[in-house]
Amino acid sequence: MKIDVDGAPNAYGPKNKKTLDYELNAHEGASTRGNIVGYITKEDGRTPEIQGPNDPCPGYYISTSGFFDRNNPNRLDPNRYLDASKINYVVLPTVARKGGVSLGDLVAVYSNKTKKSVFGIVGDFRQLIRRRRFSRPAPSTGVSV
Repeated sequence: MKIDVDGAPNAYGPKNKKTLDYELNAHEGASTRGNIVGYITKEDGRTPEIQGPNDPCPGYYISTSGFFDRNNPNRLDPNRYLDASKINYVVLPTVARKGGVSLGDLVAVYSNKTKKSVFGIVGDFRQLIRRRRFSRPAPSTGVSV
């Protein structure tokens, strides 16, 4: 299982900021040559859009998720996206999408190791290779799988 924190306001940021994920994980294939898919960039596709002083984490990059608030038209508003630090979500594998699973669907994840379950939603849809990715459990749940 891989952890995915895309959408959290402190997921990615400059080197001087403590982030939830490595910046390289925001790139397709975790490669510096891969397109940036974990946060919004300027038109050049490389320069990150930065959160302002009134945003949840000023100075951090604006991280996105496939599932977002459609009633919020401001794509540069970090609150538009699913905050993986607060809401459990899974990243939708292509095979599940072909089977009719959609963004926003409810999911249950059970750990054979811990014998615990958590609920969440389908929050992202990036192409995945061999592994499903899960968001970190919300700190308030106290449950980790």
